[in-house]
Amino acid sequence: MQSERGDSVGANMRQLRSKALVADSQEVFGQSLANLLEHKVGFAKVLTTTLFAEATRHLISGAAFTLAVFDLQLTDMDGFASVSSLRISHPELRIAVSGQSQHREDVLHALSVGAHGYIPRSLSVAETVLALSSIASGQIYVPPTISNLRQDDFVDPSEDQIEQPHINQATINHLTARQHEVMMLIAQGESNKGIAQKLHLSEGTVKTHINALFRILNVHDRGAVAAIVATHIQRH
Repeated sequence: MQSERGDSVGANMRQLRSKALVADSQEVFGQSLANLLEHKVGFAKVLTTTLFAEATRHLISGAAFTLAVFDLQLTDMDGFASVSSLRISHPELRIAVSGQSQHREDVLHALSVGAHGYIPRSLSVAETVLALSSIASGQIYVPPTISNLRQDDFVDPSEDQIEQPHINQATINHLTARQHEVMMLIAQGESNKGIAQKLHLSEGTVKTHINALFRILNVHDRGAVAAIVATHIQRH
């Protein structure tokens, strides 16, 4: 049954020619997930990276990704807070997280911030394929090692149920014109180099503006900045 289910999802994915993204701190593990997504789940194209910032740039560059898998141990990722930000800025994206922990609390935390499934890194290949297939096909995946939790116990939280970035409009209104420009370019997926070229600044100056912006907005990554733009600017 599990194999048939995975094959069915794979066929649908090939028909849609979907793209997936894998961001993992361990390059070999990330590539293994990418191979499973391509050859077992059926994604037409899978990009891999070891950096959360690069993954964020891919997501907000306009490429049509339908699934993203994030390692919670990415050094430049703010853990579950980054997952919440991604769900806000990319509400149509299916998000899976992977981690070493198999504790019930961590699984529940991942689901509560908007992840569509938690994949322990110790899962067998067959179970990992099932997990990826389930999440890609619109289901919530709960690992079998967690007792008394079932997929049917959870529904995909709406955007209003996901914790929003803690920022008020007055803070955004008091940004300098340059900080606002940098913020919007971050939300568009520009790298530091790209921002420097567009604004005719040095990369060092851009980095200074970004550090100040992170401090003012009380965020730790570019995904959170994109979420703030999505919730406080694009809606107004």
